[in-house]
Amino acid sequence: QIASSSELDFSRLNYRDFEKLVADLLVVLGFSIEPKEQPSGHHDSGTDIVATFRARDPFGAEKVEKWLVEAKLYSAGRVSVETLSKLAGKTLDSKTSKALVVTNSRLTSVAREYLASLRGPRRNAVRVIDGTELTSLLIKHPEITRAHFPPTPVS
Repeated sequence: QIASSSELDFSRLNYRDFEKLVADLLVVLGFSIEPKEQPSGHHDSGTDIVATFRARDPFGAEKVEKWLVEAKLYSAGRVSVETLSKLAGKTLDSKTSKALVVTNSRLTSVAREYLASLRGPRRNAVRVIDGTELTSLLIKHPEITRAHFPPTPVS
């Protein structure tokens, strides 16, 4: 696992590559990815990915959750409260079930406090996969790691 995690050098990716990595991981985790309506020109222009997850409730009925996904690649920054707030608001505006932020960084304490403070329908609306959890998920799926982090040639 240590060898696998050392291959995960997010600095080798641009935001489009990171978005593709996140989409591929979601597919492996059982999500369906909806095609983009229009290509994004900038990583903060809107929701990066719309994903659908189908599951069965305890009684056997199918439930479908639509997830708005933001892929946030940072070289130094962290996910802001503003990003989390906007995404939580989008879940209410669009009647989407959930929102997901996937980042290579860690949340600030202020961002964690904001998520803990959410109430009502927004309470469980936003899920964050930070760099530590993302690394753990990618280690469990080496096929994704190989596809997005090919070995660098030794010179």
